Amino acid sequence: MQALIEELKQTKQSLIDIATSISDDKTDTIPFEGSWTAGQLLEHIDKSIGAGILNGNVKPVNRSADEKVAMIKSVFLDFAKKYEAPGFIIP
Repeated sequence: MQALIEELKQTKQSLIDIATSISDDKTDTIPFEGSWTAGQLLEHIDKSIGAGILNGNVKPVNRSADEKVAMIKSVFLDFAKKYEAPGFIIP
């Protein structure tokens, strides 16, 4: 469990490092057709967290805390697939 918490902290710090490294003139530049700008992506992440996606409707479970990590990584790290965000978290 501690390793998972540390990985989440490192991921958060990596996102902060990347976000702060983007120059102001690139924040609202669309990198390729059909994609979001860096600013829109960060707004999407912020809305997702604010909407309770990560901490929302939770309940105790009888499984390991990291049981679903591999599945979640396989979805979020598959850059060949594109998904539609629900309206309430679209920037």
